[in-house]
Amino acid sequence: AASAVGALLAAAGSGSAEDHPGSTAPTARSSAVPAGTGSLMAVSADGRRQPLVGLYDTAALQRSVAEAARRGALENASVFALLANLEVRDVLVPDGSTDDVDTWDDASALGVSARGPAAAGTTGPASAADHDFGGKR
Repeated sequence: AASAVGALLAAAGSGSAEDHPGSTAPTARSSAVPAGTGSLMAVSADGRRQPLVGLYDTAALQRSVAEAARRGALENASVFALLANLEVRDVLVPDGSTDDVDTWDDASALGVSARGPAAAGTTGPASAADHDFGGKR
C-alpha cells in the first residue's frame, strides 16, 4: 500500500513516498496534499478503482456523509455511494499495491509473515482463527 500512497502523493504534486515518511500508514495526513488538489482514487493495474486507497477532499466528503445521513442512507452505505458526488481523479498505482489481504494465506502470498505482538491480555501471538478479516476464509 505504501507504493500506492506514494503514487497518490506524487499525483497530488506533493512529492513521492520517500518525501513523506509517514505515507506507509493506511491514511495520509491532509497536510501532505496541497490545497486545491481535489480527490484522488487509486486504480489498480487491471483497471479497478480502489476507493479505500485514496486521498479525498475532506470538506466534500463530510458534505456527502451529512447528506446521506439526512436521507437515512448512511448506515451500510457503500464507499462508492459516498464518493459519487465528489470530483475524483483516478491515479494508476503500481501493480500489486492494492492487492486484497483477507486471510493469512493472502498475506503470506504477498510476503508478510510476522503476526505482530500478542494482543493485550493474551499470552502469545494471535492465530488467523482469532481474526475477522472481513472477507473470504
